[in-house]
Amino acid sequence: MTTRSQISLALVCTLCALPASATAEPYWIAYEGNDFPENEGWTRVYGDGHWPPQDEPDRWIENGELVIDTLRDDQLWEYYERLLLDPADGEVFVAEWRFRSELLYGTRDNGVVIARQGVPGFAGFQVTANGVLVRVDDVTLPVDPSVYHEYQFQSADMVAYDLFIDGEHAYAGMFETDTFLQGFIAFGAGTQGASSVSHWDHFRFGVVPEPATGILILATGVNVIKRIRRREISR
Repeated sequence: MTTRSQISLALVCTLCALPASATAEPYWIAYEGNDFPENEGWTRVYGDGHWPPQDEPDRWIENGELVIDTLRDDQLWEYYERLLLDPADGEVFVAEWRFRSELLYGTRDNGVVIARQGVPGFAGFQVTANGVLVRVDDVTLPVDPSVYHEYQFQSADMVAYDLFIDGEHAYAGMFETDTFLQGFIAFGAGTQGASSVSHWDHFRFGVVPEPATGILILATGVNVIKRIRRREISR
């Protein structure tokens, strides 16, 4: 079967599996690592300890993923942000990302911030040498950050949330309220004083009807398509 036929079949199977309610989701934004995020609606924010910045991190697209390299200088940092909208009654906010940290020098780097829209409040996660740090609670979840893991964040009220790692429930937490952070989502290597090489395979988020099965099925279909394309490129 040709690559085009495989891709078409994967799309058809995915769409047929979606329940009727999945067409009503308020929004779903999927960055798949095929271009730099700022070319797909994200805002790029970076620095080097000076204003205005005189340098910027190295970065490139490799095999359908974004690679950010700040090894040259631990003052380099970079992240990408976008507007976030809260879920209404009967809806769930979902964010999911696939990621690994190839190298890490410093206490922590490479993370995700989810700041709700309605009133200031956020949840945040960063990679350490030993796992993933839940910033608000100062709890480290033991995972090997040097290999790829699938993360999924879910919240119906943007007060409490659940974090899943590789399909398993890993943590139940609460949004931090002592903050001015509000109305955005961000990912990247945003820590000044640390250096790393990070690989971001995808980053997706949105508000979906509860339960969020339709979007999860669609995300699975997208992953199948990406694997088909990578296999074809490697031949």
